[in-house]
Amino acid sequence: MLPSSIKDETDLVSTAVRVLYLQHYCQLVTVVITLYDHFITFHQESTQCRYAGDCTVLVETYGSELNWSYLAIPASGVWGHRAIALGAFTCTLTTQLILQFRIQALYGSRTLSRCLTVVYASGVIGLLTIGGVSVGQMRVTSEPVPGVYQCTCVKFPPYSPAYWCIILFFDTLLFSLAIGVVGITWCRLSSEPAVSSLVAIVLRDNFGYYFVGSRAFATYLTTAIVWIVAETRYVSIPALFSYAVSTIMSSRLILNLCDAYHNPPDDASYSYYFTTRGTSEWDTRRPWETSGTSRRVGAATPPQAQPTPDVGLTSSVDDMELSTVSEHWRARRATNVNGGER
Repeated sequence: MLPSSIKDETDLVSTAVRVLYLQHYCQLVTVVITLYDHFITFHQESTQCRYAGDCTVLVETYGSELNWSYLAIPASGVWGHRAIALGAFTCTLTTQLILQFRIQALYGSRTLSRCLTVVYASGVIGLLTIGGVSVGQMRVTSEPVPGVYQCTCVKFPPYSPAYWCIILFFDTLLFSLAIGVVGITWCRLSSEPAVSSLVAIVLRDNFGYYFVGSRAFATYLTTAIVWIVAETRYVSIPALFSYAVSTIMSSRLILNLCDAYHNPPDDASYSYYFTTRGTSEWDTRRPWETSGTSRRVGAATPPQAQPTPDVGLTSSVDDMELSTVSEHWRARRATNVNGGER
């Protein structure tokens, strides 16, 4: 039998190898999920992202895939982890910023907009401070076990979970405000026609996104708990899924906003909602879109036949109008003259 010390060391090595394999499989799963979402939304990207503002989704998607490529480099070291942390930071802030704008557009309150802007700016400063200091103090190795090459983090500062606590606080605030929007809209539309359609719109466009966001909230919460109570070798596993969910959510939200801008709905309930609720977040149509002229992306406007003007008819009509006006003024002038003579 082997001595207890050698047996314990063997158990530790085998456990470490299993954790490394688990990390590797989680990396593959998150990469596949991100690439699959990119594949099924590629048609939307190619048809809608034609303007500078719409290209944000391209930066989000392809930038995240570039960051994922660092995971395939065993000796990427601390720079690879910094790149992944920066990508996750960008995707998370983009998602929160879009959700914040939606809440501001729905409430239409300047006071609420200012408060959310202050909270968001404070959160960005806190994330930059905690994230920058944490990344600077973490330790990364490319050979955690002799003979096994995989870039992994072996040390995190104790205050790193505060990074996820800030994200959770802001997401909770936005989620609460979204539920408030649903309740307020339900009360306002209880006595109006097409209530079911309008409530369905509100539930889908607001609460639906936050239902997806609740899954991101769950991943953020899991990551924060794991970073607090678990060992250092497990901290990168939930963080990978948090990054993947943030990437998918930010890309989908930008694509949905592009679709709402370039392809406004034509349903009657939507039209009623636009005319009665001018502050709707979906009412982003241009003047030519509200006047009946279609300028959608990818939709060809049918040519309209222009009437051929009849020069002779037009000139005769003009002459008749001029003669009528002249006779009117002559009669009026004669009446005034006769009245003056009397």
